[in-house]
Amino acid sequence: MLGFFLMKAIGIDLDADVINLSIMSKNKDLINIKSLDISDIPKSDVKKLYIANKDNYLITSALDSSDVIIKSSDFNIKNSLFIKKAIKFHESSISTLDIDKVIISTIHFKNESKLKFFITTKEMLNKHLFRLKHINIDPDKVTSTSQALIRFINFYFKDIKSSFLVHIAKSKTTCVLMKDNQPIKTYSIKIGTNKLI
Repeated sequence: MLGFFLMKAIGIDLDADVINLSIMSKNKDLINIKSLDISDIPKSDVKKLYIANKDNYLITSALDSSDVIIKSSDFNIKNSLFIKKAIKFHESSISTLDIDKVIISTIHFKNESKLKFFITTKEMLNKHLFRLKHINIDPDKVTSTSQALIRFINFYFKDIKSSFLVHIAKSKTTCVLMKDNQPIKTYSIKIGTNKLI
């Protein structure tokens, strides 16, 4: 949901018929969170909500945690000549899913000699992008809800490194076990405020 490679980011989360926008600036002078009901407004109007300053912002959306598998692996290769090939080998063997049908994003933690894999299917990503395209949103980056929640916590509460996060949205609840600013376990259920309240 959130990207932090630029000074400003807009995180977009689709939750049933609600669009949640988090508009952030790294200097913390600007943090604005909006929830808008998109069920009864024209598609062309949705784009106006975020497009005015698109060149100055990184537009990021998030796949549901239930659509992303997170796995970890030890990685003791130090020779820089072999690191890329070794990571590719790990990626091809980390999942039982057909390698041609998945997308794997890998983070290498050099100090800990570990790899963390974020795995989703091309079908899940295409469905996500289609939902966004339906309301005229074209994200620069796509992340997972678990990563987005952790980035939000990192942004807003810099001292918190490990925690158990619970995000209750309109149509879903997401739980994330965070350790050293990384997701360890995530879980998402299709129960939100629409059924709890």
